[in-house]
Amino acid sequence: MTLPDGARSLFELGAGFSPSEPISKVTLRMVVCSLHELQDRLHTKARDEARNRCEQHQVGTIPVPPLPQPFFGQQEHNNEVDVNFRMFANETLKVLNHYHAKRYSSNHTLVQKRGMRAVRELMRLKTIRLCVSGKGGEFVVIPHQLDVEITKKHLEDASLYRPSSEKEFKSKYRKLNNE
Repeated sequence: MTLPDGARSLFELGAGFSPSEPISKVTLRMVVCSLHELQDRLHTKARDEARNRCEQHQVGTIPVPPLPQPFFGQQEHNNEVDVNFRMFANETLKVLNHYHAKRYSSNHTLVQKRGMRAVRELMRLKTIRLCVSGKGGEFVVIPHQLDVEITKKHLEDASLYRPSSEKEFKSKYRKLNNE
């Protein structure tokens, strides 16, 4: 399998290379949307916690059914959530605007950028599989068909993989995730 020259020069940078790109309007929009989503989640969490505190005091009342609202409007103000969130959002946007105004240029050459596009396209078409080796941190490019064959061989090995029950799976999951 042959890779484009741009991909080779990109891989020579190593897995520890950190690309720098200018902050685009799309990135700013994604951050702002994520901040709005975070604010909604914080409001919902604060409202649910307040409702749980009230329910503990009122025994025997019918709980409010958790049905979705017909539309999502502005949530009720919660000073505790709003003040902290506003400080966080202001500082986040201040930093983003500062670096957005600086207009950093990319630290990739044009050849490396073309190589990155080519590698992404090969991965999207499932022609190759790209991973980083566990020992040296080098990039490993494997043809997709070879990757599928290796996976099938591993799954056929009964000493490595065997069927397990749901109970056993949950037990191992809890153990591995320290639950």
